[in-house]
Amino acid sequence: MESWRFAIYANGLGIIDCSFIGKVVMQLFQLSGCTILSNNILDVPDFYTSYGAFPAWIEEFHQRSDIVKMHLALDDSTLNILSEERLRLMKQTAVLINIVRGGLIGETVLNKMLMKKRLASAPFDVFTM
Repeated sequence: MESWRFAIYANGLGIIDCSFIGKVVMQLFQLSGCTILSNNILDVPDFYTSYGAFPAWIEEFHQRSDIVKMHLALDDSTLNILSEERLRLMKQTAVLINIVRGGLIGETVLNKMLMKKRLASAPFDVFTM
């Protein structure tokens, strides 16, 4: 229950890749009134305006987001896109969600950060094989 309340009252949501699913998530969180930041390959200003979202560099929204949600395809340009350097930019109270692809995040570093309480939570259902 506590985790759900956190999601509803989060101040900032960072979405990596504003694909179809990313846009749906953005629409849902827009109802909560939190600031929505997006890092996207394509610029979609009309969509950002419609949902009160803001484009942001990946480093910026890691620093500002309470929840970071991944929606990227895995290829050479996105492999380990959330490196140790980028993960360390995240708030200690942040939640990192990846339910799309393994290989996007340095899982060994992420595990160490979770064990040291440098990140609040990381619900994943996909991992690097």
